[in-house]
Amino acid sequence: MGIVLSSGHQKYARRLAIDLVGDVSPDQPITLLADTGFGGSSWPKIKTLHWSHRHRHRHNQAYSVDSLARLNAYLLHTLPKLTSISYVSPDDQRHYPEFPLDGLLSSTLSRLTDVRITSGLVPDMCSSAFLPCLVSLTLRSPIYAGAAHLPRIFAETLEHLHIGFSSTESIWDRFYVADDAQTVRFKQLRSLVLEYSEAIDDERRIARALKKNRLYGDCDPAELNSADGLYAYHSDDSSHRLGTTIQRPSAIHGNLARPVFSQLQQLSILKYPFPISRVLRHFKVDSVPHISIRDIRKGWNSIDAAMVLEMSSLRVHITHPFDSRIEEQHYQVWVNRLFSVSSRLTNLQLQAPTTLPLSFPDVIGLTRLVTLRAPLLKSLGVFGSDDYELLAGLPPLSCSLQHLVAYVGLDVDCGISRRLAGDEDDEDPLEIERELVWLMARIPSLETLKTEEWTSRGVSACMGELMACSAIYPYVRHMSSLELSVWRY
Repeated sequence: MGIVLSSGHQKYARRLAIDLVGDVSPDQPITLLADTGFGGSSWPKIKTLHWSHRHRHRHNQAYSVDSLARLNAYLLHTLPKLTSISYVSPDDQRHYPEFPLDGLLSSTLSRLTDVRITSGLVPDMCSSAFLPCLVSLTLRSPIYAGAAHLPRIFAETLEHLHIGFSSTESIWDRFYVADDAQTVRFKQLRSLVLEYSEAIDDERRIARALKKNRLYGDCDPAELNSADGLYAYHSDDSSHRLGTTIQRPSAIHGNLARPVFSQLQQLSILKYPFPISRVLRHFKVDSVPHISIRDIRKGWNSIDAAMVLEMSSLRVHITHPFDSRIEEQHYQVWVNRLFSVSSRLTNLQLQAPTTLPLSFPDVIGLTRLVTLRAPLLKSLGVFGSDDYELLAGLPPLSCSLQHLVAYVGLDVDCGISRRLAGDEDDEDPLEIERELVWLMARIPSLETLKTEEWTSRGVSACMGELMACSAIYPYVRHMSSLELSVWRY
């Protein structure tokens, strides 16, 4: 067990970090703090609490409700100015009878504005009293059939929301209301992160949640549709599960309230394994400035030309290797379609573990593209000949692109690494860097290039060779003022 004070003294400490390892009761830090002289009065300066508990997998030590009650009472009394909480304990469901900080989160005394939770338990959020000042919420906890997630009060204050979902059919199931309202308006929300995780069909936990009858008082439970493994409400008026009748929300509260995000600036979709278009169809993508698709393996090719037409900024991050060479080729075709669309896209970021050369079409159709980040591997689909005069006959790739971020993976046999290794037999040790320079030469609007240090050195050498050719210099004059920067890891 470790406790860290950011300043080391009760009067000046701003942050309290408590890291527990093994079979440590949650109220033991109270004793330790009291022994060090910090248990008798409040800490008026501390605004941030970090709580982490890593349990031993060989033991299933269960902690009592009384110890949790003492912990929450202590935190409320000694940290009256607390505004931010970070809680990390993914396996706590095997040790705690309920979420350990439920008392702190649901107290009317709490003035928390920032809450980040990674837990195997679902916090007990009281819709009438829970965190009226909350601005930022990250809730990474399991999605159980029978439990919703979001009290309506959050719509008034939230600016950032990171929350899980188990299917596109159930994203908005938590927004049911008791009147005839058709929408829930998020007045301040600027950043929305939707992280996919599979629904957990744990009957014991569902029964416990329903028995408490306190989870999300203004929301209603969903049923699990076993046909497709996704959350969906059944067509009948009620379903029987564990001896408890779960009625459809429309039978209890009437209408499904569609959320409205009038101030949304950033939409991120994480780990969704199905076509991304299923999620994007719930949003007006033309009104969301930045769309990010991250940590995915499949579904990227459902972003078609018609959808890109409405976007202004897109990031697609594929983390898992492609299953086959054919799938890599499909990715190349999809990338070419993106570049061929004449849209309002100004920012495009592409990340994928591809081993095939990523080439660009002869002319980039994204006429408004300003920033591009992409992997540039062994070939860019441009000439690498020493006959520099060929450049004079080639059309510009883009007249709008100003900022290029190019990265070459460490597993790629780039020119600089070959030269440093002393491979004198290689015909062109700067092959990749030279092709990158040819690409930059065909973008007269380019102002900055950011890449790895070894690639940057090779690019600088190749740029000097190219601009030394007087016959071609008028076509590459823009490169003389090009700013090179190194990508720091």
